[in-house]
Amino acid sequence: MPNPLRGEIEARLGDGTHTLCLTLSAIAELEHRLGVDSMAALLSRFQGSTIRAADLLLLLVSGLKGYNPAICDDDAQFLLQQTKPANLIKVAADLVEAAS
Repeated sequence: MPNPLRGEIEARLGDGTHTLCLTLSAIAELEHRLGVDSMAALLSRFQGSTIRAADLLLLLVSGLKGYNPAICDDDAQFLLQQTKPANLIKVAADLVEAAS
C-alpha cells in the first residue's frame, strides 16, 4: 500500500501493480542524469507542456528505483516498455504531483 505522505504512488505497469516514489536520492540522481542544477529546475522541466520521451523514461525509472532500490535500470525499462505510452504519461504526472 503506497504512503501518499512519502510521495508514493501505485501504478499499473506491465502485468502488475507497482509502487513508485521520488525519494531525495532518486531526485538527486535524476538531476544529475538530466543535467539540471536544482530541484526547482527539475520540477519546472516536468511541469512544462513539452516533455521529451527520454526525460519521461528517466523520471519513471527513478520513481521505480526510489521505492525499490534493488531494481536495475534494464529491468525497470523493460517493465515500462510493457506499458502503453499514454498510461506512462499519466503515471509520470501523478508521480511529479505526489512529489510536489
